[in-house]
Amino acid sequence: MYKVLLVDDEELVVESLEGINIWKPEGFEVVDHAFNGRVAYEKILLTKPDVVFTDIRMPKMNGLDLMRKFCNAEDAPLFVVISGYAEFSYAKQAITLGALGYCLKPFEPDEISKLLCSIKVKLDEKFNKTKEKKNEYVNEGIAPKDVDQMGGKVIYEIIQYIDRNFFKEISIHSISKDFFINPNYFCGLFKKTIGITFTEYITKCRITYAGDLLKNSNYSISEISQKVGYNNLYYFTKMFKRINGISPSQFKMTFPL
Repeated sequence: MYKVLLVDDEELVVESLEGINIWKPEGFEVVDHAFNGRVAYEKILLTKPDVVFTDIRMPKMNGLDLMRKFCNAEDAPLFVVISGYAEFSYAKQAITLGALGYCLKPFEPDEISKLLCSIKVKLDEKFNKTKEKKNEYVNEGIAPKDVDQMGGKVIYEIIQYIDRNFFKEISIHSISKDFFINPNYFCGLFKKTIGITFTEYITKCRITYAGDLLKNSNYSISEISQKVGYNNLYYFTKMFKRINGISPSQFKMTFPL
């Protein structure tokens, strides 16, 4: 199932769209929703949806600005605009930013179903290309050539899991238990395949997300520490400074909202 995030400042619109019985038959699943652009931005970073259906006029960050945030991102989701007739000029701007289409309110299930079919084709192509790149990454010298195919596949499944859950309590022990893999073998295989240790990778995920929140939200540093998985503010500050060379407070000062 491909993951979908719904974004609109009207709760009834979100409920209406989510309630249309077309998602699972077309191979999609609505995994979350947001009622403004700022929250949507955070949830995209966190849940990594494949598709985002977004309104344009919203508080805190409009749909066009939300799309601009991901214009040059390699793992950006595909965007579909939720639009009223009065917003058609905005919808055209969204198309120039890469939106695959727009859904007019009130929603017609058949139109959305057709749109999902074309989106699925693009996502399938994207998935196959990503898979090919990952195979090249394992087999062509970035990681040692003796990493077996099955082991490499497990590692990338684990990476996808970490990317979705790095803000939670994750350890070598919990990963080994969940993926039925020996802890020592897992540590060695991870380093061989990715080039850095498990701890370094999860720290990078957390600190990168923390930087995004510092740049684009009004959360306090203590709140951000909690959101990215660090209950100890001192340790979070230490790790942030180790990676970025400056403290979270210094970093935030360079990106005033």
